[in-house]
Amino acid sequence: DIFIDNNKYLQVINCSFNSIPSLTIKKFNFLRELYCNDNNLTLLNINSNIALETLHCFNNKLKSLNCNNNVALTDVRVYGNLFTFSKFNDIMCSLPTIVGTQATFVPLYNPSDMLAYVFGSANSNIATEKSWNVIYNDNTTIPFTSGDYICPFVNNSNVMTLKIKQGRQINLKLLADTAETYVRVSCGSLDTTFAINDTWSDAMPFYAADDDILYIYGDASGLDCSENGANISNIEVSNNANLKHLNCAQNSLTHYFWDNFKFT
Repeated sequence: DIFIDNNKYLQVINCSFNSIPSLTIKKFNFLRELYCNDNNLTLLNINSNIALETLHCFNNKLKSLNCNNNVALTDVRVYGNLFTFSKFNDIMCSLPTIVGTQATFVPLYNPSDMLAYVFGSANSNIATEKSWNVIYNDNTTIPFTSGDYICPFVNNSNVMTLKIKQGRQINLKLLADTAETYVRVSCGSLDTTFAINDTWSDAMPFYAADDDILYIYGDASGLDCSENGANISNIEVSNNANLKHLNCAQNSLTHYFWDNFKFT
């Protein structure tokens, strides 16, 4: 175990070459470098680390990785994990766009990497079009891959926030003004992007295993989070100016924020 809860000014963490199965780094707003390579990680949650620049998580057992909130990243090394080609696409979609500096993404150790054929089916242009150098660990360039996946667009400027009970299932229904509107639901290691339509979705279960704040990004015009009982204690919808329909009945709300919400 590592106990660093009170070290809020940490800038560098190196916990590599251990046997850590999961890692959630929270409350470290100054953290710039994280070296957690060569462990047994199946879960890595770095959503709270907006200042993170360097992430080395290679040689683990990760099946997914979300960097959507890590807007300062410039060095990401992820080889030696268990990613499918679609998860490689998701990682590259979550990387920030680089302006005025060099950025390095290392998905493979070398051309003989056992996942070379998997990454070959991904779309490396996703990263290169955002000014990332996609390279092997020895800094040689990986040839362009054959995939043609296009990242879905989510309007991240519209966001709703729910304070939830960690470790419980949250059921949500969502609505959009137009069909095939993409939204993103994020809570700790949970991070999923999907399309909603101009009719209410069926109730969708989200399991919040390792965090107590759930974010809903995108142009949703309706949110139904009713009947979650004690699992939702407050909601913040002021930052989604597109919201027109809200049902938050039968919860345990103590605070709600909807300053920009216009009742019609």
